Amino acid sequence: MILSQDVLGFLYLLVALAGALVALLAWRGSRGGRDRWCPQCDLDMSGSTARTCPSCGYHSTNEQSFREPHRRWAMVILGLTMVTIASMLVVGSGLVIRTSGMLGPTWSKVESQSLPGGLVAIQFVSNDSDRTNFRTRVRILDGKESLFDWRGWSASLGFFDRATAERAGLGDDLDRNGEPDLAFRVHRNADDPGAWIIVSLADRTGATRIQPMAVLDDGFFEDFNGDGRFEFVATDS
Repeated sequence: MILSQDVLGFLYLLVALAGALVALLAWRGSRGGRDRWCPQCDLDMSGSTARTCPSCGYHSTNEQSFREPHRRWAMVILGLTMVTIASMLVVGSGLVIRTSGMLGPTWSKVESQSLPGGLVAIQFVSNDSDRTNFRTRVRILDGKESLFDWRGWSASLGFFDRATAERAGLGDDLDRNGEPDLAFRVHRNADDPGAWIIVSLADRTGATRIQPMAVLDDGFFEDFNGDGRFEFVATDS
């Protein structure tokens, strides 16, 4: 059976954690249920306050020396060796990112861009595109509310109520420049239908991005032929 990189990375991590635990417990040592003992011959001196061992003659004026736990140095070395070897395997096989990805992909903000009307477009990048099936995503926010979430060549819209917002096109080349676009507007109130904002969602190679292209007032988009080729129709203000 061939283990995947994720499983191998997880196993290496478990070995490293186990080694660290072994080293820690061995360093803490044990007292064996005794209060005092001779650090040289291990004679139980729990019932005595003497600073000299009656068996081997060991003497110390430091009371703590008769109470130091027995550290298992061989186990400490073994635990540290396990940590070292597991860490070398993870780094040497390039599994650091894969191991962290087992906890779930994370998104990092790479760009934030202001749009007309107080909206903000934010671009994120994934640390594990194999799991998310796309590397970048773009969100358009109105305050804390997400109006639009663009992921690769699919998208989810936060505004389905046409009374508050509407869109035209989704990946359509609205401005005829060979790039997929989105046009949307947010209705602030009954007297303010809002301006249309056209943003380019990707370049001609298909790389996702957010790029404001135009702001259009006093008009609407219409798909006259039903072929997805929206056209802007200006109206008199």
